[in-house]
Amino acid sequence: SLTLAEGVAMPYGVFALIAARRAAHSAKPWRWDVAAGLSVLVALGCKNTFAALVPAMVMLRMWSDGLSLREAWKQNGTRALLLATTLALPIGHFVYFKLHWHEGQYHTTGLTVGQTVRMLASLKGAIGIDFLGVGFGLAALAVWFGKRQHPGAVVPVGSGNTRPAIVAGVFLLLAGFAAYLPVDIISGRYTIPAAWGLDILIGVLFTALLAVPRSAFTRLAWAGIAVGIALVMASLIGKEEKFAARANVLWDAVHYVEQNAPRDARVAWVDGDALKGELDAEEGIHFRWHLLHRGRGDVKIGLFTADGRPIERIEHPRSEEHTSELQSPYVISYAVFCLKKK
Repeated sequence: SLTLAEGVAMPYGVFALIAARRAAHSAKPWRWDVAAGLSVLVALGCKNTFAALVPAMVMLRMWSDGLSLREAWKQNGTRALLLATTLALPIGHFVYFKLHWHEGQYHTTGLTVGQTVRMLASLKGAIGIDFLGVGFGLAALAVWFGKRQHPGAVVPVGSGNTRPAIVAGVFLLLAGFAAYLPVDIISGRYTIPAAWGLDILIGVLFTALLAVPRSAFTRLAWAGIAVGIALVMASLIGKEEKFAARANVLWDAVHYVEQNAPRDARVAWVDGDALKGELDAEEGIHFRWHLLHRGRGDVKIGLFTADGRPIERIEHPRSEEHTSELQSPYVISYAVFCLKKK
């Protein structure tokens, strides 16, 4: 997709989790502690929602293999909590945001059923459950049967060195999920870092499956997972083709206006519903930025609702024209997007 902040922050966020885990087992943990703290600060500099990493980092730092939770707290609790001081930056930013909110920034709507459903659907897609669900189910059954038939050969899920991973995965899932509940918009990238928590839990399942003695059941489980992954890959090709087609339409519109619009032309951008895949006002703002930095700052972009009312945004200069712009031949709307796509 667009990558944006999630893609930029991903290597730092993942390394922060790894460093926290290494610190729990290192003879010189302070080096890994510093690395974890700096890495999560870089991730936070990309996007504040990566604050969801911190609870999992603290748990991974504190809970070493073979320790009970009480023993882990006694040995590593204080140092682990030092990683939580990185939350001061996103907390401070959130307070500033609430005190200085202005039109054009995200609206916080509180917890809503609609956003909860959207997040659950996005997480389902993030791990490809439609294609991999059968493989996951077969893997869980293979582990369960393997444990019953060979009790000494399979490490129980939820004990030993799998327990900290499970807890960290649950923390990532819950914190990442909660981070996007107060808003009323959704994107596939908003599942990060919650989807990482699901990835860790799936990793625990696969680890247990690898420990099960080979049988027809385990082979069937691995076959189901392999087929599911192949189907996910095939479906992603179609999604990327759709995304590329949409991007091409937007670039065609930029190039057309850049090359054909007369000096000081006015362009009307009609706002659509982003949840339905339409081109919203944010795309219009991006459209103006592209023209501005391609040497066509003289072209004026007006943002409008579907019924012709002007939209004012702080990232965008105030519209100098109103509904008259809608009579311009340069009107960018979702209808044009659909026509071009067909």
